Amino acid sequence: MQTYGKPNPRVTVIRDLQAAIAALEKRPPALSVPDEGAAAAPAWRLGAPDVDAVLPGGGLPLPALHEVAAEAYNDGPAAAGFAAALAVRRGTAAPLLWCSAATATAAYGALHGPGLLNFGLPPDRLLLVAARKDIDVLWAMEEGVRSGVPSLVVGEVMTADLTATRRLALAAQAAGVPALLLRNPRGLCASAAYSRWRIAARPSADTAFAAHAPGRPRWQVRLERCRGGRPKTWTMEWEHETGRLVVAAPLADRPAAAGRPSRHAEIVGLRRAG
Repeated sequence: MQTYGKPNPRVTVIRDLQAAIAALEKRPPALSVPDEGAAAAPAWRLGAPDVDAVLPGGGLPLPALHEVAAEAYNDGPAAAGFAAALAVRRGTAAPLLWCSAATATAAYGALHGPGLLNFGLPPDRLLLVAARKDIDVLWAMEEGVRSGVPSLVVGEVMTADLTATRRLALAAQAAGVPALLLRNPRGLCASAAYSRWRIAARPSADTAFAAHAPGRPRWQVRLERCRGGRPKTWTMEWEHETGRLVVAAPLADRPAAAGRPSRHAEIVGLRRAG
């Protein structure tokens, strides 16, 4: 852990090299490399004590890049629902920038305002960017982060390489704005993200009023990796009343009964056909 007054030698050397290269190319210096200080920033808490306890500092660091990926291709809408839950947990009145590539919209549909509102995310807080290619989404994300205006920048892409994710991580650290990449499982590769979550849809539990009505949104949530954290898997639900994620009761986590809506029923309201 880096201490005050004693800069990390590795970081200092890289910053000096960045400044020297920038001078030779006659351009502004690049953003500094991320170091251990990101973990000391204010925590972005999920609201479930069992989950927050395994994260460094009791939550995710805010000035960092994080990733949410579907466990399988058909879990894409579920991953979007979990990303929306994280956006609600951000808990500020500042606008949320959500950028989508045409490939993601074609695969899963566009965001649906009424569904987001029911989830706890008012559409008037959203700034939507529709781009043709992943590279355009990544550019819009970086510009949004650097502006320092949004409370959170979300980007839906099919692929993002190590260089692109490193640029986003550096920008998030410098501007103090968290970035969240919503990734397709077929395009996963090495990444500079601070954490990666793998999401699969799970059947919701029965409701108290109608056995066949969709219950709380429910996912299998796997923390695949996190700097300073411990990989682990939970079954989690979105609690609309409190606006937090909770670990589902084990007895309620059972296969879907006959006649129950599909396993995506709990999050389908967030999307509509493009």
